[in-house]
Amino acid sequence: MVRIRSRVELMMTHNRKLQIWPGQESFTLDNGVEVRSPQFSLHAGAFLTSSKEAKMQVDVAGHCLSALIRMRNAGLSRRATAPVASNR
Repeated sequence: MVRIRSRVELMMTHNRKLQIWPGQESFTLDNGVEVRSPQFSLHAGAFLTSSKEAKMQVDVAGHCLSALIRMRNAGLSRRATAPVASNR
């Protein structure tokens, strides 16, 4: 269990470095090249696939679905509509 937790902590540190933060407009690749774009901030919360290229990971597994439903229910989505039923 100690080895598993250690590995998870290491990978989460790596993953957090790849996450796009609100207001972020640039990212420095491993080779030192800085990639700049105002489009980054439109994808806050998403992750780059690696630190070697500026390419985002699409959330095909729906990891963000719960957050999107909560945002919509709170009226925080761009197009707020009727609340979605929660399974809680």
